[in-house]
Amino acid sequence: MVVVAGLIGVTLRMTPVLILVGTSFSGLSSGVSTEHLLPIYAGTGVLAYVLGVTSVRLLLRATHDPLSSRTTKVVAAILPIGGALASLVGTGTAWILGFSTTASTFVAVIVAVLCVLVANFALAWSRALRTTALELEGQSPRRLELCA
Repeated sequence: MVVVAGLIGVTLRMTPVLILVGTSFSGLSSGVSTEHLLPIYAGTGVLAYVLGVTSVRLLLRATHDPLSSRTTKVVAAILPIGGALASLVGTGTAWILGFSTTASTFVAVIVAVLCVLVANFALAWSRALRTTALELEGQSPRRLELCA
């Protein structure tokens, strides 16, 4: 559920950039000059982060999940790292495919980025569950982190 909520939030916010990039790849005019594309992409990334965290929080609260607060905090902490890693993986995938503007490259990059984001949200949810389980057993999660 955390993965789905997070991906929905991130994808909804990234849709304008995907449309701009898709129209650029297809040879159609996107109406945006290339010098404005990077700032649009960066701004959309920040908003995707906010919407990703918010959608996780809202879905977990709507389902009365007792870990909604903790999971949201973990997602908020881990998502920037996952977003940066997803960008690197997407760039690496495009590089391996020669930065071509074919539909297959576009799809491969999106799939690679989505895989990283799915792993990111799953890791956040797993981390929230693990921390709660340790607290229920009476162990300090902080102490175990220092020992590991």
